[in-house]
Amino acid sequence: MRDEPDELRERWRERSLAAGWAVPGDWWTPAVESVTAAVCLGKGMAVACVRLGRARGRAGIGLGETLDDLGALFAELHWPDPPLSLVRCAAEGWVDSGLMELAAQTCEDPLTGLTTMPYLRSRLAEVYRAAGALGGAPGTAVGDTHRLVVVDLPAQAEPWRRLARAIVVAHDLRAVFRGGETLTLVGMGRAAALVRSGPDLAAHLDALHRSLERTLGAAPVAVGGRERSYQHERDGFLIWAEELPASLAEAQELLGRMAR
Repeated sequence: MRDEPDELRERWRERSLAAGWAVPGDWWTPAVESVTAAVCLGKGMAVACVRLGRARGRAGIGLGETLDDLGALFAELHWPDPPLSLVRCAAEGWVDSGLMELAAQTCEDPLTGLTTMPYLRSRLAEVYRAAGALGGAPGTAVGDTHRLVVVDLPAQAEPWRRLARAIVVAHDLRAVFRGGETLTLVGMGRAAALVRSGPDLAAHLDALHRSLERTLGAAPVAVGGRERSYQHERDGFLIWAEELPASLAEAQELLGRMAR
């Protein structure tokens, strides 16, 4: 027996609000009705997800929150793995909404909300300049005060699967590093956070690891040779804290090697 659209809509709304939808009064849109109708009819989900993504984007809702909302629907339908074709449709609709053009005027990647590589390069230059202004050996000072926390995703995954996982990584990075750290999409399979060193860094790495373990789903394996490194046994995701080199030029070369 199929769900009635009204009943499904209310259960979806309640689950989405419980998962953290920011403004309850902004949740409903005619596109929601298109999605629930498509689910109940058993056809038309792809088109409905494009409409939903477009409506969310026009309302100024970020892609991460849009996909979290869609994930609440999938959870309500007891779909264990989000259908990546529908994730793609929602993302394409969001991009079509015009926010891509707005995002191009900022230093943020429009799909993940992370900053772009040129912005990270600029931030690194600022950090090295600030260290130099303090006197002494600036490279050593930066190496003592900052790290690059890197999250690496498997290169062999399908492109849209990697995009979906990159969005998850972006969400988890923002949840763990909430103190103004620079969070950057280095490549579709890699993200980095420019963070301060200190006694809290290990705890933040542990928290990020636990969060990604939950959202990406597999058991970790410790990897030696790097500070607090973790490797995901099934999908191969890796987290580590990279020590910054002595000079800005070397740091920029490091970013170049990271990008792919």
